[in-house]
Amino acid sequence: MRAGVQIMARVQRAHHIAHENDPALRRIFLALDVNGDGVLDRCQLSLFDCNQNGVFDPLEVGSGASTDANRDGILDECQAIGQTYCTSAGAGPGPPSTMTIIGSASVSEGDLTLTARLLPPQSLGYFLTSLTPGSTFPVSGSIGRLCVSGSVGRAVGGVLDSGTLGTFVAQVDLTAIPQPTGPVAAQPGETWHFQAWHRTTLAGQPTSDFTDAVRVTLQ
Repeated sequence: MRAGVQIMARVQRAHHIAHENDPALRRIFLALDVNGDGVLDRCQLSLFDCNQNGVFDPLEVGSGASTDANRDGILDECQAIGQTYCTSAGAGPGPPSTMTIIGSASVSEGDLTLTARLLPPQSLGYFLTSLTPGSTFPVSGSIGRLCVSGSVGRAVGGVLDSGTLGTFVAQVDLTAIPQPTGPVAAQPGETWHFQAWHRTTLAGQPTSDFTDAVRVTLQ
């Protein structure tokens, strides 16, 4: 009984968020049966709340609070690989932006996707990468901390626009990782470090910031 009460409390919270943010999302929330078991998802929220924050996962994706880059119905943060090793801790408005790596660490599979979330809407930026970690602060023209150093490759996956949801998604081409002297092929055993840089404002003035940084050792 207690578990049922907890689930319903989470459902009510998610329902409230959907109602506040977008009536259309609320209608979708009320009618979803994602797993097709004949029971409305709002009655079994625990099955669709992988990060256990009390919010229905599809609502998090729809609001930009989380991402599902491969569209498998599971939040990227719940199937992430690699380790966060550095936090930017910029002084920008809103919560700090974060990044996640999903897919496989296997070079042969070639399935590595970078996502960044909680970015300012309609913000331009790109992912950085290096074999060498770093921790540089302050950085000229930025309010955040740069967490890569050495030979830093820019625009992994191209220049990106965060859109209305404030997210970046980029597929990593492991056969051609950007580097200052030209793209290189990743090798098993290497540890690559990734971080996103993006435009933002502070007190109405244009500046830039960074997400936290994640490293992954390839196999």
